[in-house]
Amino acid sequence: MKISISAVGRLRNSPEKELVDDYLSRFSKLSKPFGLSLSSVIEIEDKKGGGPMSEAKLLLKSLQRGSKIIALDERGVTLSSKEFTNYLSGWAADGVGYCHLVIGGAD
Repeated sequence: MKISISAVGRLRNSPEKELVDDYLSRFSKLSKPFGLSLSSVIEIEDKKGGGPMSEAKLLLKSLQRGSKIIALDERGVTLSSKEFTNYLSGWAADGVGYCHLVIGGAD
């Protein structure tokens, strides 16, 4: 199953970008036994400043049709790494082709 990430905002050259790059590198190495691979990371910038509704429309345009969608939010359900891996590897075993992680803009 291919994993894509769409996030509102740009990392540019920052300490956070280094952390993201390191995590993505580790993910690529460790995900293969679970049938997972990283497809793309899409940074979305709401240049018009339209707020959450505008961001949502831009995020929707980036999604692969038929993919499972996981919206990451600090107020959402917290899963352990093992629980999260079980979701993803279960979907991969069921023949799901794409999973899309979506991260909205700051509140």
